[in-house]
Amino acid sequence: VDLSPASYTWTIQKERAKNGGFNTYPVGSKIPTFWVKNFVFAATDGKDTVVKKEGTASVKIAGAPAKNKTLTQTLTLSGVAAGKFTFSYWAKGTAIPVAGVCRGRVRLFNGAAVTLTKVILCNNGTYAFGKKTLIFNATSAYTKVDITFTYSKASGTVWFDAVSLMK
Repeated sequence: VDLSPASYTWTIQKERAKNGGFNTYPVGSKIPTFWVKNFVFAATDGKDTVVKKEGTASVKIAGAPAKNKTLTQTLTLSGVAAGKFTFSYWAKGTAIPVAGVCRGRVRLFNGAAVTLTKVILCNNGTYAFGKKTLIFNATSAYTKVDITFTYSKASGTVWFDAVSLMK
């Protein structure tokens, strides 16, 4: 077995998510720069400067019956099959029910076609900030990546912070 440094292939990953810690907000906005919310966000959803994992703020999303709340960032990023990604985020929950969806998702696209979807689910119940991490490889060439956080539960509250997509 050759253990010399010349026998290794080194890959350096670079941060790709913009404003990953949710620390930059346009004046008067409760949604971080580079992120887009869907229309069902309530006035109480968004920037939370009290409950946070790092920096100045996290994003808080409260549950509501029949509401599917999403926060998305789209990145123009291209690559080939087998490209390695590390996706992670921190989540904190209060009274998260079992029914419904709470997740972070990464999708790779080739043009308009989705070529890969990876999901990390949030925990149910009440818990302190915990890190969620997923390492995966692209399965085909891609031209765009999106990161989406979804909360569609009838009650409870989730906080997302310290989002990272490394490639």
